[in-house]
Amino acid sequence: MINLFLNARIRHLRHEYKRIKRFRMYSEVNRILIFFTIENLEDVVLLVKSLESEGKIVRAYSYTKKGMDNTFLPHAFHVWNKKQLNVLSIPRKSCLNEIDSFPADTLIDLTMAPSIITDYMFFFTNADYRVGLQRQYPQMYDLLLTVDQEHDFSFFSSQLLFYLKSIRTS
Repeated sequence: MINLFLNARIRHLRHEYKRIKRFRMYSEVNRILIFFTIENLEDVVLLVKSLESEGKIVRAYSYTKKGMDNTFLPHAFHVWNKKQLNVLSIPRKSCLNEIDSFPADTLIDLTMAPSIITDYMFFFTNADYRVGLQRQYPQMYDLLLTVDQEHDFSFFSSQLLFYLKSIRTS
């Protein structure tokens, strides 16, 4: 029942969602917001370190149903759990404000499995360049990459960087 309510809100937001698709050269990317699946935390940490070493400002968010000790996470990482959701399992306003207040110019959605929470969070970022995986709603992204079962996540993240750095705009 609760997921039904959240899915209805996402459908409404998706229907109202309008923007002009945009591409950026890697040199124009400054502030990156990453959504990821908690199972890929170690690989995402490496990706974030690589991006930060190139002068990018990065924040990474994930959601897990289980409680998790966040004290070991690097400064750029935020992992939400049920405590950050209201009684309808919708992220609290303070969490959505946290995402909205980070002026990201690029969103990289690395969630490997569908996540209703990150699907909802998608609509609260002001990033005008959006990169993601091949999904059910490709019109929401500017660049989509296909992930297959033959390669691991680290291969995908290196390909992601390759494509981001290869894009040339006029």
